[in-house]
Amino acid sequence: NRSKKVHHYMVTLYVDFIENEQEYRGSSKTMVSSTMTEEELLNVLKDVAFAASFVKNKHYNLPKPGSAKIKENSSLFAKKPLSQWMPLISKAVFAEDQEELGWINSTEIFLNNIERRIRNSEGIDVSYSYYVGQIEFITEWNEGKESVELFSILDFSEFKEDQIKSRVREMLQESRERALAADMPNLKTIPVILSGEAVKDLFKYYVNKTNVQMIYEKISSIKLEDALQGTSVSGDLLSIDLVPALENSTESIPVDEDGVVLKKVSLIENGIVKNLHGSEQFSSYLGGQTTGVINNYQVSCGDRSLESFKTAPYVELLSFSDFQMEDLSGNLGGEIRLARYYDGQKCVSVTGGSISVNISEIHHQVYFSKEAIQFNNYYGPKAVLLGNLDVASR
Repeated sequence: NRSKKVHHYMVTLYVDFIENEQEYRGSSKTMVSSTMTEEELLNVLKDVAFAASFVKNKHYNLPKPGSAKIKENSSLFAKKPLSQWMPLISKAVFAEDQEELGWINSTEIFLNNIERRIRNSEGIDVSYSYYVGQIEFITEWNEGKESVELFSILDFSEFKEDQIKSRVREMLQESRERALAADMPNLKTIPVILSGEAVKDLFKYYVNKTNVQMIYEKISSIKLEDALQGTSVSGDLLSIDLVPALENSTESIPVDEDGVVLKKVSLIENGIVKNLHGSEQFSSYLGGQTTGVINNYQVSCGDRSLESFKTAPYVELLSFSDFQMEDLSGNLGGEIRLARYYDGQKCVSVTGGSISVNISEIHHQVYFSKEAIQFNNYYGPKAVLLGNLDVASR
């Protein structure tokens, strides 16, 4: 075990200037050290100011102090020194390492208590603390044609023993299935179920599309009251909230890096855009209310169970080598690392092959499972029934 205490100082310098009668506010960031002399610090800041003078951001105001109170998140980790938690976390990780043909190859555990203070020239001076934990581990399974190793990361801000054990069990099972998997066949118009962390990425697409920076930069054309899934929806309607305080998320913070106090935002209700979200800078450009940068998102589940998606032949996509959900085009897909294919008689593990579809072509017909799952800053449906799609073979 190793532990250390460090201080990081991040300085953002703003430079106002006028060019061709247009007002600009450029900015640039740098890290400074407490060991710097006054002369060294001034030289660094001069360089930063010079860099900021070339950044042509339209002028905007910095946040000012408000009346909203900061509410910090409580954590079990605050009850005793971090060093005393490490053996408990390690024990939870290895509790499920009981298989004969599979095991945890290696693991690293990190636990941080972060104390942050944000000040600006308008008078904001706020402080808060939070915890960031991470477990990196490799599971290995030696059965079938060759040994399979899978890498996984679990982020957390609370000690949830059952969640740690569950993730290890899932990864050992996935390693086993991957080792024994057959090649993906070429499948036409078959119901496709998306599960695993790709579900988180799928819903993040809608969070990104409603971000004020994406809209200002013309990457997204979303407007308030837009029907995101169209006007004729046969599947589940989408509802997403942004929540500053999501239990066990490492992204749960009371204020953003500009010092804006964060509150829950109802982003999308039953498929309709109710609010946009994002930083003070880009909110001011669009003339809307500033929500600040909130990184936790909570998606409403559907009424159907995951098992109800499996009454006919289907493919359930469990993991990808590299799942892609493109913000600009809406294309989703990737190479399939592990899936389960049910042909109407038996269910087998398969690997390889790929899927590719545009979300705009299917989001009027998708269904969300009533079972929920959490992946760090995402809480919502465990699986999504995408509809009848083609799956390419290896």
